Amino acid sequence: MTASLSPWSVCPPTKTSGRSYTMSRPTPSCRSPLSICPTNSPPPTRTECDGSARLERALPASTAAQSNEGNAHMNNPTNMPIDIEEQRSWLVRHKADTGLPWPAISKPAGIPKGTISNFAGDTYEGNNQNIAEIIFRYRQVLTTRAEIDVEAPDLPGYFETPTSRRVNAILNYAMARSRIGVVATESGLGKTTTLENFRASATPVWLATMAPSSAGVNNMQIAILESMGETDAKGTPQALSRRIKDRVRASGGLLILDEAQFLSEKSLEELRTIHDDAMKRALIDGTRGVGICLVGNTDVLLRLELGRQKDAFARLASRVAQRVIAYHAVEGDVLALADAWRIQDEDMRRFLLGLRQVPGSLRTLTFMLESAWMLASGDGKPLSLSYLQEGWALQSQRQLAA
Repeated sequence: MTASLSPWSVCPPTKTSGRSYTMSRPTPSCRSPLSICPTNSPPPTRTECDGSARLERALPASTAAQSNEGNAHMNNPTNMPIDIEEQRSWLVRHKADTGLPWPAISKPAGIPKGTISNFAGDTYEGNNQNIAEIIFRYRQVLTTRAEIDVEAPDLPGYFETPTSRRVNAILNYAMARSRIGVVATESGLGKTTTLENFRASATPVWLATMAPSSAGVNNMQIAILESMGETDAKGTPQALSRRIKDRVRASGGLLILDEAQFLSEKSLEELRTIHDDAMKRALIDGTRGVGICLVGNTDVLLRLELGRQKDAFARLASRVAQRVIAYHAVEGDVLALADAWRIQDEDMRRFLLGLRQVPGSLRTLTFMLESAWMLASGDGKPLSLSYLQEGWALQSQRQLAA
């Protein structure tokens, strides 16, 4: 079962405005499929269809009144007088009310921690007006967040699915037997959440996430050492390799490389030497080696077994003891997601099952459930099939726009 794109715009009520909202067909001039339409209000104009105007109509008057011009929702402090002492006083109160240390405030405010603490204590010798303007901007961000305050659902944490059980089986085997495993799935199946849960449940487990910038041997080594607690690792590739081998030797642990599709041929060869070194020492000392698990999209297996460089990867591929391949969510994955959201209605569960092969799999369905939950919550009603359909219409339109 699939949902068609809805021609209607979704106009949920807001917690902050106190006005009721309904659903309204967008006018032909509307550039967005969404518009916020208070009951009995005239159809939105082209300007009102813009995201900023839609947001302004949903906000209470106190927030909208902050606007200086057009669709803006923030006042530009360079165009208005800013009282330095007022900003200083607010900053001191903000720290006392939140109990946050200066480093925790300085980063989101965009002010160095030494500067912000000196400004609060009236000992800053630089341009106090500039700092006051930055604090004013920071206050506006906090105020707007509080004004909007759309209550989002508490997302379920890790929950077991058939796919996560298969991934866990590979991880347990690789760790228990000091083998190399491969997990290759499409995005959105929860593999990274499963890896993080495994790391939190067993020891020693090192989880290093790769990226295009860590494709080379040296950057991969730095990422691995960081996962082992060694930040800002420096040294030649040979020195870093020795440090990694020393850490994993006789550990009986598991080294997981997430997003492993980014690794270069030389990096994969480096991982093989790390594994071989630990296994050789284990045979000599009667200890355990180290397991390695390469996790990523299906390119991981293609590069190991089907790529043009097959011969170059043969030494590592021959050491892969087990592998998991998943191209999309299975029915059990979607039903587990429904259970995690406490969805027992059979029509709603069938609707979710009909979407199990959408791009992004469980991640896309989670985004859709968030939207549906917020729409239902705004109406003061329980989650139902109609809200799922509306949530999917929103998600479908976003995917088409992308």
